[in-house]
Amino acid sequence: MSCPFPPRDRPPAAQDELDRINKYYPRLATTSCTEEFCQSGRMIHTTEPRVGQDRSSAELTLDAIDFLNQLRRDGVITSDGALARRIEDAKSGIKSTSKTVVERSGRRLVRFESVGAIWEQTFREIEHGVKLCWKHSKRCIMRSEYESIKVVDFRHIKKSKEMAEALVEGLVGAHNQGDITVTAFIFPPRQAGKTGPMIWNDNLLSYAGYRQPDGTIIGNASTVALTEAIIQLGWKPPRLRTRWDLLPIVTMAEDNSPYIQPIPEDLFLSVEIIHPREQYALPFQKLGLRWTCAAALSRLGFDIGGVQYTAAPFTGYWMDAEVAVRNLADEHGGYNVLPSVVKALELLDKGQALDDLPAYEKLAKLQIAQSELTCAVNWSYRQAKVRMIDTLTASNMYCEFDKQHLAEKGFRLAADPYWLSPPQGSIVPLWHRGGAPNYQPKPMVCRHAEDPVKSWKRRQSAWGFEADASASASETQNEGSNRAPVLTQGVQEQGSTRHQLRIYYCSSGTTAFRLAQRLKLRLESLSKSAEIAWRVTEPAPLNDLRTAVENSDCILIIASSSGRGQIPANGASFVREYSGASRLQAADPYDRLPRYAIFGNGNSTYGRDYNGAALKIDRIIQRGNLLRLIPFYHGDSAVEEIPLVQFDSFVNSIRFALDLQEENPPEVHDLLEGQNILKQFHTSMQGLRLARCISSTPTENRTLKRVELGIDGAGYADMSHVNIHVPVTDIVLESLLYILELTGKEPVDTPYTKGVISREVLLLVDLDKPFTHTRWLAGVRLQLSEEIIQALLKQSSRVSLQSAMLKGPWKSKLLTPENLVTFCSALPIRKPGTFSVASSSSYKRMMGSSETRLDLVVRIHPGGLFTDRFLSSARPGSPLYITVRPGPGEHLCREHRPLIAFCTGSGVAPLQCMLQARMALLSAAGLKAGENARNVTVIVACRDADKDIVSDSPWEWATPELVDLKLCSWESPGMRIQNRMFESMPRQLIRRKIVEQEAGVFVCASRESADDFAANLGAIVGVPDIREALGDRWIEEVYSH
Repeated sequence: MSCPFPPRDRPPAAQDELDRINKYYPRLATTSCTEEFCQSGRMIHTTEPRVGQDRSSAELTLDAIDFLNQLRRDGVITSDGALARRIEDAKSGIKSTSKTVVERSGRRLVRFESVGAIWEQTFREIEHGVKLCWKHSKRCIMRSEYESIKVVDFRHIKKSKEMAEALVEGLVGAHNQGDITVTAFIFPPRQAGKTGPMIWNDNLLSYAGYRQPDGTIIGNASTVALTEAIIQLGWKPPRLRTRWDLLPIVTMAEDNSPYIQPIPEDLFLSVEIIHPREQYALPFQKLGLRWTCAAALSRLGFDIGGVQYTAAPFTGYWMDAEVAVRNLADEHGGYNVLPSVVKALELLDKGQALDDLPAYEKLAKLQIAQSELTCAVNWSYRQAKVRMIDTLTASNMYCEFDKQHLAEKGFRLAADPYWLSPPQGSIVPLWHRGGAPNYQPKPMVCRHAEDPVKSWKRRQSAWGFEADASASASETQNEGSNRAPVLTQGVQEQGSTRHQLRIYYCSSGTTAFRLAQRLKLRLESLSKSAEIAWRVTEPAPLNDLRTAVENSDCILIIASSSGRGQIPANGASFVREYSGASRLQAADPYDRLPRYAIFGNGNSTYGRDYNGAALKIDRIIQRGNLLRLIPFYHGDSAVEEIPLVQFDSFVNSIRFALDLQEENPPEVHDLLEGQNILKQFHTSMQGLRLARCISSTPTENRTLKRVELGIDGAGYADMSHVNIHVPVTDIVLESLLYILELTGKEPVDTPYTKGVISREVLLLVDLDKPFTHTRWLAGVRLQLSEEIIQALLKQSSRVSLQSAMLKGPWKSKLLTPENLVTFCSALPIRKPGTFSVASSSSYKRMMGSSETRLDLVVRIHPGGLFTDRFLSSARPGSPLYITVRPGPGEHLCREHRPLIAFCTGSGVAPLQCMLQARMALLSAAGLKAGENARNVTVIVACRDADKDIVSDSPWEWATPELVDLKLCSWESPGMRIQNRMFESMPRQLIRRKIVEQEAGVFVCASRESADDFAANLGAIVGVPDIREALGDRWIEEVYSH
């Protein structure tokens, strides 16, 4: 193979080049290479020089003389006489500050040679020394600019706090509003036997990395250990931890405690990565990528003439490949974004997975993604007017500088090709400049001899601090700094022999937590008289259940579902961790296995999604080796706002099981079943109110309807849910009364329900479904074959009641109250439809309207019992029954907390109600709507056919009073409204409200739209799962189409 260099650029022979190098640099530092082992490709060389190590006075003197000779050669020292004087000054300074090191070896004292300290350097000398350090840095591609570096002298600063404040101020000046000046900040040099001042951060501007319990990382994978160390020191991370949280700077002066200096993000705005081509612009925005405005390396030091500057951070501008390929794309030490970029570029066919592709094809797609990401990074920095250099230009500059150096000096620059060669390979000129000499001139950039975090721990020990003194040291300098909390949840008391009842809950609202507290109180009372001494733990989120379960423990879980069967945020981590290879296991699999019980708090109107979260948790636990204490319990909030009756049955079952420690006897099961049937019937009839249809206004193409109902009794809570029970027709009712030989006035009273009559029960019967049980047969003494009994439980009740199998005189026995109640509890009740209230009773009251008027916005479902069949034939005054239950967003009406609301179609109903309620609240308080009240961001999407009802909603007039931003699909025709969230102003507003103002989020939409919105919001904020991250701040109502 021929030499890649043209004749005039060809380097000399190896030995000739080495001789020239040695002549120019008489004192080279070691490269750690030997004849047997070359270390040029290693990240860290075994014997490379480091700052923070003591060196002999003789060695330091030689380094000082060598450096001063370079200054004379480069014209910094202007005469030989001045050189001689500076050499004498250096020798004198080294001699006066040197120490003799004495160490003990057994019983003998061993005297070591004199250890050099420092000699005083002028600013001009330091400035030129820093420039040479940059020029001699083998791993930097931008050395051609070494003459341009600005040096800031901070050698007078001796305190940690002052170091941090000076750095922030210096960074602001160097950043220069994006026109970055390469700048080095020089703090006092290290003294002999000391560590010297140090900075904990690898990069002054870097993002935190948070390790999650399941092993995943949110944020920067390369800073996880540093983030944990700074938190232990006392830093309080943001309550909402994102991928893009700037770490504070931690400075540590000699003989000082470290100081935590938060970085004002408004002074160093991150650059958001956007692709220049229109077809990729939005997909890239939805990735939510960004990076810091400048590089600022801070865990390296300068060795200049033997003087070690251990705190000498330097800042400059990024090269595009550094950000794109190393920081964002690296799957080991970065953000591993290339698989996401591949999807954003739509490089995969539908259903294709990147890891399933042949290796060559996977590589091709990753290369495309890497190239496009690098392009997007460079373009984004230019758009943001932040200085950046592209790889091709940097490579050309280096090659020209290297050629010039060869022409002038007769040898090439010291180089580490492993670091210098850009990822684009042979496309860039630097690729072809192989065989660069591996040597290390002085002065030089060095790594630290010791980690500053470990150095601080040793310093604590030497000062006699306790193990956690780091937090205290930080707190003395940082008001409001935070010590890491001590987690004690679920830990058994030392020496206690009591068994534990460990209570956990998960819920997007408060019901599960309230039930968990109720369970704790009940069990504490019951456990006092139990033979086994039980310790009842405080209720904790399900995410806290992350360790092996003690064999004597019993796990009790109250689980609500979020949306349509989704896992709430405070249970999502548990589900994610134990859905894979991990199992929830007993501590000792060979001992008595622990028990568990689950109470699901759901809504039966959601059909197959009913108690979906609780059932999923149950399946996950069954994968381990825990045993059921009692059967799974279904709570139904569709028939009881807070299912206390059903919950009491759950508690009673636990009580029986814990007292007996065995299966319940048959008579106990029979008793519980009978009680449950009556309680279930009670909850079905509880809270029924008569309502009448006042008006029903459809859209032009009959997709949505605005419905107004008049209701009996008192008003209703804002943002309630209404269960609509459509009664049977009068003809059907009279037919049932005739068949059953009832008048309709017979009381149907249970121990839990009073004042219900048979007519009210029969009005709600679903004749298309079978009887729910046959316990009533015994009461009326109707003896049937097993075949007929099974038929009653399978065929429609309409067929059963009209068939000959139920002929006979048994109906007269229904007049017995107990028999009638049991019979009615077996009748299938029509499942109600659930809708969100679109009006505020408090607002109607304020406006002088009747608070017994209730508005709905409903989507018409062809064939739907209420939305189609009832409303299409209803006249003003047509009766129906309703139950009103509080919705999960009820509290949003009573507070002025900033809010982001997203709704689609009929989901505008609760938004309208909430805005009306907030207006009423402001009016009642006598307040004028100002900036504090104008904090609701509204994002509304609907079909073109629905915009008449949605856009004409009465809340429109309240927009200027309460809404800071409104994005509506009818105002952006032809554009998906969620895409507008990524425009500059909405994106910045949304992120600021979520991250800084701790805004809540309210969603009322279809499952698909809600999931899309969550993904988009997560990209804007910078979290992988926005629902989990926000927890109780995320309120979601998901409806079916």
